[in-house]
Amino acid sequence: SRLTLDAAAFYNDYDRLYNVLTLQPELRFSPAGEAYLHLPITIDNNLFGETYGGEVSATWQPLDHWRLRASYSFLRMNLHLKTPILPVTEGEEGNSPQNQVFLWSDVDLGRRVEWGLGLRYVDHLPGLGISSYLEMDARLAWKATPNCELSIVGRNLLDSHHREFAPVVIGSKDVEVDRAVYGKITWRF
Repeated sequence: SRLTLDAAAFYNDYDRLYNVLTLQPELRFSPAGEAYLHLPITIDNNLFGETYGGEVSATWQPLDHWRLRASYSFLRMNLHLKTPILPVTEGEEGNSPQNQVFLWSDVDLGRRVEWGLGLRYVDHLPGLGISSYLEMDARLAWKATPNCELSIVGRNLLDSHHREFAPVVIGSKDVEVDRAVYGKITWRF
């Protein structure tokens, strides 16, 4: 009654997936004689492949006031193109983390106060040039009434910021996720 285990596995077979092809750039001239670079991009459905993986999670309550949760997920993508031209989107295989791990601990500090602390690991994204990272989150909550909870949450507490995604087709500034602390009110009815 104090331990719960859950496991899931999947396999998906895809055909005619969306893909973007960048063709050979050309130097062109406008009627006014101004030079510009022409970069032709085509969108098609010539990508196919499969994904497979799974997730294992566990919740353990060693004491009445203490709960531990853990999960591990694995994702493998194998995408292929039906034409010999290298697409921008075949690199999608490296845009999702292959491994992710999540650990969380909740402790009841009395009947109305709960404190939680968690770690999460996200694998590198080679298709985007993003390194793996480890982050910590924390939460302190007070149940003011049976229907109302006030909490303060800290996200990404180990680093002031880190990259989680980068633009692929159109080059623009990378977006980084910052450390954050916020308050939250939850009303259940």
